[in-house]
Amino acid sequence: MNNIYMPTQDPEDWKAFLAKPDLHWKSRHSAMELAYCWERSKGYPNSIKRVLKESGDKDLIEQEVLFAIPEYKVSLPGGSRASQNDLFVMSRSGAGKLWVTMVEGKAAESFGPTIGEWLKDASKGKKERLQFLCNELDIGVDIPHELRYQLFHRAVSAILTAKKLNTSNAMMIIHSFSEKMDGLADYINFLELIGLKGGENQIVKTKCKDIDLSLGWVTEGKFHAP
Repeated sequence: MNNIYMPTQDPEDWKAFLAKPDLHWKSRHSAMELAYCWERSKGYPNSIKRVLKESGDKDLIEQEVLFAIPEYKVSLPGGSRASQNDLFVMSRSGAGKLWVTMVEGKAAESFGPTIGEWLKDASKGKKERLQFLCNELDIGVDIPHELRYQLFHRAVSAILTAKKLNTSNAMMIIHSFSEKMDGLADYINFLELIGLKGGENQIVKTKCKDIDLSLGWVTEGKFHAP
């Protein structure tokens, strides 16, 4: 995986990073909406700033975005396919703490296959990967098969990147552009698995061994792409 990145000039530059640009680069779809929203914000969008402020956590309220990388890949064991995160954000709190955040954009798309669908005729590698993900999240492997696999590896991507960059602060944010809250129930079910209660426009926190993991769902409330 290449670790040399170039700055973007406008939202359209994000298209080149997509795995299937012709399929995913469409107005009112998450990839394009995320690009236009974040490029115009020059940092955290106001919707996310508001939710971070309402969390009451001083480390989340004063966040300065240092850099952001679209379609950031995080390697996982048990196969050759990495977790391709919509946006990796490195930020610094007012107290000087470094934060790693993985942002997952959502519009009308689902979170992909359930654990049960993903494990159908599972290879040894898939079983190894699931064991690894559950271990990083500090949970058992006997998990409900109706939960969405994507939420597991996106959360773990934040944890692994935080470890790599020698910080104990990780966060996963679902940045939703959906008018119907598509995927919110799946997100809430995932939170319950790891012992948390949360919902729309909330930040909740847990501890995964030596990593402080925050998770949030932020509703944008409007579309940005032309």
